[in-house]
Amino acid sequence: MFIARKRGKLPRGSLTKSKKNRIIKVNSSDFVISQITILTSCEVEDDYMIKPSSVPFINANGNSWKNEDIERTYHTFIGGHNFLEHDQNEKKSYGFIADATLKKRSLEDGGYVYDVDLLVATARRLTPDDSVAEKILKDKSAKFSMGCYSSSIQCSYCGNVSEQPTDDCVHLSNKLGSTFVTTSGGISEVSAIITPLRKGDDPDKPTGFIRFIEASIVRDPAYAGAVLGYILNIDDNRDIYFKIPESQFNRKSFNGIKHWAKKGLVKIIK
Repeated sequence: MFIARKRGKLPRGSLTKSKKNRIIKVNSSDFVISQITILTSCEVEDDYMIKPSSVPFINANGNSWKNEDIERTYHTFIGGHNFLEHDQNEKKSYGFIADATLKKRSLEDGGYVYDVDLLVATARRLTPDDSVAEKILKDKSAKFSMGCYSSSIQCSYCGNVSEQPTDDCVHLSNKLGSTFVTTSGGISEVSAIITPLRKGDDPDKPTGFIRFIEASIVRDPAYAGAVLGYILNIDDNRDIYFKIPESQFNRKSFNGIKHWAKKGLVKIIK
């Protein structure tokens, strides 16, 4: 998993899903289309403490995302690249993310979290290693991880918001993964919440950003649930159409759609 904190603002339109859509076309002989679950959000209490029922969805590296933030930003996956082991060199792209959706999961305590599911198109040719797509088709056990930019990270123990590592609290610096008792009496863990909040923001009105930039095929994912769900069973040489939000079609960086359009494997219809 790759997480980076970035200062400043992202290009306009990158965080808001536009109503206008573009249509692209790919051929099943050129891409393997896979459905994957890439991450699961967490429910919080008192604005930042991870509820005990959501602790299992904290990633192995201590990262987590609030429900409401995933609602706002999950669509930024669309149009990103598909890489291998987070080698984020666009010349080493293995495909692109064609779609993203939320699935609400009810928890035993009456709460809920979101699973973020992606449709990932892995190219069968013109990649650094064209055998990768065939391996996915043959063993169907691919694992994935994702890359993300955010303005800030928030401590799930004290609520401190840090925009740079030098601003991190002692809990994020030295106690990540440690357990503690929440104000409601449950057992939680210290987690680095990837957040769009900046220092001084109203919790309900963040001024920063979260932007998902890629999904990678990996050997060892930080989130155990980030695995291949199924491969779309499509006959050879069939055209497949995807509806892409205008904001994601025109994303300023890590634009997998336009990259593969230049290679001739993605056709822009309108």
